[in-house]
Amino acid sequence: MASRSSMGVGAGIAIALLTILSLALFVVSVVFYGKYKDASEQLGQANSDYAKIVSPIERNSEQVQRLLDLARNKGRNTTLVSYLTDELGGVMNALVGDRNYTLEQFQADLKANYPDAVGSPLMNFVKAQHRKILEEQDHAADLEASLEDLRNRLDEEAQRYAELNEKKKQEIAEVKSLVGTYSSNVEQYDANLRDTISDMQTRIDDLIDKYESQLASIRAELDASNEKVIILQGQLATLRQEAASSTVKGRDEYALVDATVLSTNASNQTVTIDRGRKHNIVLGMNFEVYADPSLI
Repeated sequence: MASRSSMGVGAGIAIALLTILSLALFVVSVVFYGKYKDASEQLGQANSDYAKIVSPIERNSEQVQRLLDLARNKGRNTTLVSYLTDELGGVMNALVGDRNYTLEQFQADLKANYPDAVGSPLMNFVKAQHRKILEEQDHAADLEASLEDLRNRLDEEAQRYAELNEKKKQEIAEVKSLVGTYSSNVEQYDANLRDTISDMQTRIDDLIDKYESQLASIRAELDASNEKVIILQGQLATLRQEAASSTVKGRDEYALVDATVLSTNASNQTVTIDRGRKHNIVLGMNFEVYADPSLI
């Protein structure tokens, strides 16, 4: 009886333990299932967040792998995001001096202030600007050299001007001295000239009076001579009238016509007149032909 009771107790204990273990296993399974579910959700969220950073297609790309290698080379605990953030901050700090400056802000500023740099590599634009600066510096150096040369020439001209000015002052002083002498001489000459002019004016007045008296006498004689001429002209006219009444006049020239042209021959340049041998005309005799007797 005692052994049977011991076996019954042992079986009960075993059943109880089995029940407890089953219950514990169930509880553990439920707990682990909950943790598994949470882990799965966290993994899904992590994959979703990771996809926002790098898509599954881009994860195996050569460019992403190169960036990952660069991030690992920078430090064991350096992530790709921190590496890219640090690199972008370094670039912006080098460009504008602000690590928090964004690429969009930089592009907007670049377009607003340097439109020629938009659409081309910035380094090429910087190199081109650097070349321009060097060229401008060379040009400025040339201008500075030219300016220095002009300054030297200006100093020389200033020195030359000072020398000329001093020379002019001396010449002006000499001229003033000569002018003083000439002024004194001119005043003396002016006084003498006035005396001479006064004396000459007196002589001219005397001569005018003398010549006016002589001119009046000559005019009186001329008037008397004109009267005599008028009388003589009257006597001459009377004598001419008397001589004309007693003078024998000859015939007018146009009344002395010897012959008349009967015809002309332009081709032979000959004329035919109404005179011949009976009028004592011989071969070779010359005579003149007039179109009008009044022209003789």
